[in-house]
Amino acid sequence: MSATGQWPDLALMFGLIFQLDSNRVNAKGRAPRVSELEEWSRRGVIGLEWSAPTYDELSRDAPDGRHWHKISGSLVAHPRLTSLKEFQQLAEIERVVFPGGPRNTGERNDALAVFTAWKYGAIFVTDAKRLETLILRP
Repeated sequence: MSATGQWPDLALMFGLIFQLDSNRVNAKGRAPRVSELEEWSRRGVIGLEWSAPTYDELSRDAPDGRHWHKISGSLVAHPRLTSLKEFQQLAEIERVVFPGGPRNTGERNDALAVFTAWKYGAIFVTDAKRLETLILRP
């Protein structure tokens, strides 16, 4: 809930949900565009959340770090695959993002994070160069 008490209603009503990748955790406040998203979220203009793969990655790789403390307790979207269409969409994301297929768990988690944003109609925010032009519509 935002300080204005309007989120998640306003953000969900207009579909303004952003999911941040682990490389967009603004733990030191040095990413001005992410700081702006965080402020908009506090004001209830947008929803800001993490996918479960991103959340799990940070909890595993930096459980005592600044990044983990920044997102701990935040809204988490789970990528439960429940239909053939969803399995096909995940396979397509893997094919587009990793043309030879994901080579390791990290790459599989990256594809799952993108899938999670697709599934919930969120905008996926990352600093990964390979995803700069990837646009998915649910």
